[in-house]
Amino acid sequence: MPVTLAESGIYASLAFMIAIAAMIVGSVRLQGSSIAIDPLFAAAASCGFFVLIAFIASPMVTEQPLAGILILDNALFGYLLPAAFAFAAAAWTRSYLAQPLMERIYGVTAILGGLAYVLVEVRRGFAGPDLFSSDVDASELYAYSAAILLYGIALLALGFRLRSRDLRLAALGIVTIAICKVFLVDMSGLEGLLRALSFIGLGASLVAIGLAYQHILRRGATAAPAEIASAG
Repeated sequence: MPVTLAESGIYASLAFMIAIAAMIVGSVRLQGSSIAIDPLFAAAASCGFFVLIAFIASPMVTEQPLAGILILDNALFGYLLPAAFAFAAAAWTRSYLAQPLMERIYGVTAILGGLAYVLVEVRRGFAGPDLFSSDVDASELYAYSAAILLYGIALLALGFRLRSRDLRLAALGIVTIAICKVFLVDMSGLEGLLRALSFIGLGASLVAIGLAYQHILRRGATAAPAEIASAG
């Protein structure tokens, strides 16, 4: 019997918990001897395991319908739950190990897991539990672009909240993907009012993101000298 999507997410979450425990403990004891654990190896192994088992159990491979209701289906356990553990591992690495490569490995894995969940839920909203029961139409293509763009905006806000430059750059990459998709895919198929609304909505979103980014950068630049002065 093949591994279900929910099962794969639970296995991947356990792998991330083991990796976090390995980073905290630093070694394991086998037959009375202490064996050091390379935290970078633990990061690569847990993230690689998540990617592999998520692909094996994905509806694209198994052709199995999703179980549960929209948003709260087994994609939540298969993609979003492991992504949350990967994000926790990235946060812990940043706070206690200060190893940028490990933080980026966990961070990229968390971002991709969250993006997979978002895209699957968009598809389910149009096709139902059986993701391959219908063709993709123009409105669904637009919905993918909107979802990717909103996901990028959420990551950008989180990057500012956590003061993470890497997360902000990743968020801009996600937004760039949405932009490229709109121009290369969506606008080639949309016609009339839908095409105009897509262009207007994209432009307004980009302007809002640019203004917010500049405003927060200016506020951060003015707050830093004030904090230094108060500390002195």
